[in-house]
Amino acid sequence: MFTVTLVSPKRLSPETVVSVRDGLGGLDEIRWLAPGEAAQFDLPNDPMHSSEIIQRCDAEQIDVVILPKELVCPKRLLVADMESTMIGQECIAELAAEA
Repeated sequence: MFTVTLVSPKRLSPETVVSVRDGLGGLDEIRWLAPGEAAQFDLPNDPMHSSEIIQRCDAEQIDVVILPKELVCPKRLLVADMESTMIGQECIAELAAEA
């Protein structure tokens, strides 16, 4: 069993997730981690033969993470830099100037 996570901030529609899930052979329920941004679903088989679907996701700027189900755990911590990741602007230079 495998878990597929799709991530694409502000670009992920329910129709897209259903299309990818069905293209990879999944029949399982879709779990939204963040509406419009991240979703997960399970697959009974290894989806690596489905490079066409993965390439389509890449073209649409959708990140795809495929892991064996036993390696997936609830997310409790996000570690990231701030600039352009968690906030929409660059600010290190401004903070340095103030310091």
